[in-house]
Amino acid sequence: MFETNDIQHNGQINNMTKLQYKQRVDLVILNNFNKTPNMDSLIDKDTIITKNLGDNIFYIEDLRNDLYIIITEKERLVIEGRGAKTQLKYHETKTS
Repeated sequence: MFETNDIQHNGQINNMTKLQYKQRVDLVILNNFNKTPNMDSLIDKDTIITKNLGDNIFYIEDLRNDLYIIITEKERLVIEGRGAKTQLKYHETKTS
């Protein structure tokens, strides 16, 4: 998507050079990436981060909803908030 101030009334788009063009997206999903200083510009409230921690353990961050999810072979935990506001929102145990 384009910045709204770049769209003219006739639908044409201003500032469409390689140096001035910035693409906007509604959702970014980062899967098993190593965070670098350059990646900080991609991460905002519309980013979902997933990590495979090994041995069937998955970690998911939903920054918009402030949720952190841990999924294992036998459990699913949903944690809401950070710091002093952290609370366990949902816990499910699979019995087999």
